[in-house]
Amino acid sequence: MKLLALEASANTVSITVENAGKRFTSEMPASSKTSAWVIPSLLKLLEDAKTDLSSLDGILFGQGPGAFTGLRTVCSVVQGLALGLNKALPIYGVDTLQQLAQAVLNVEGPSVINQTTDLVPPVLRVLSILDARMDEWYVASYEYFRNHWNVKQSPFICHPSKLVLPLEWQGQSFTVSSNLDSSVIKDCAPSALQNQLPSFVCDSPHATLCLDLATWLVSQSSSGLSRFDPLGVTPIYIRDRVALTTREREDAKLI
Repeated sequence: MKLLALEASANTVSITVENAGKRFTSEMPASSKTSAWVIPSLLKLLEDAKTDLSSLDGILFGQGPGAFTGLRTVCSVVQGLALGLNKALPIYGVDTLQQLAQAVLNVEGPSVINQTTDLVPPVLRVLSILDARMDEWYVASYEYFRNHWNVKQSPFICHPSKLVLPLEWQGQSFTVSSNLDSSVIKDCAPSALQNQLPSFVCDSPHATLCLDLATWLVSQSSSGLSRFDPLGVTPIYIRDRVALTTREREDAKLI
């Protein structure tokens, strides 16, 4: 398979090309230069992978939730590439927060699979948290059970103090996967997390995680991937505001 993945939902913009199981990756911090960097870097990776756009079997992109500008940039690039190729190329959107869950599975997956028995199948529980700025978090909860991902809480946005775990997780072990430091998470959401002392994995959405997650979902014959035609490529928006007003920023200074 020859695949291209793009991800710009957080602080880093990443591109990965996969050809016959080998991956070639490039990334940079998200900035005003992202738009000018993406296409040349993408073409260089295709050259390194000894393939080209017309040979691709599919394109994957981080669909969000996440950074407003980054999501729009990636969607625009994917649309342009697909329309320019003038062929029916599969395009898949990948849940940003589930990428963070996949990062935990990449680390803990072998032990989970090796422990599997018919009598007591293990469950990998992951609480994904992505910094949404404006004193809010993007949050979702996932379980990996019997070689399948299950969504326990679909992506939502909340103030850290309002974070609530799935009811059935009370007293259960789970892992927090986030692009925030664990100390920040513990300090900001003590009521939800401190009592259960979860383990932490620090990671961020990445094009390689898009490919990892897509591989798992396809192998499971799951419907977890959203397929688009080029004109239908859109981000997942949970918040319809991208910044505080001047008055809100001034009021925050008084608190």
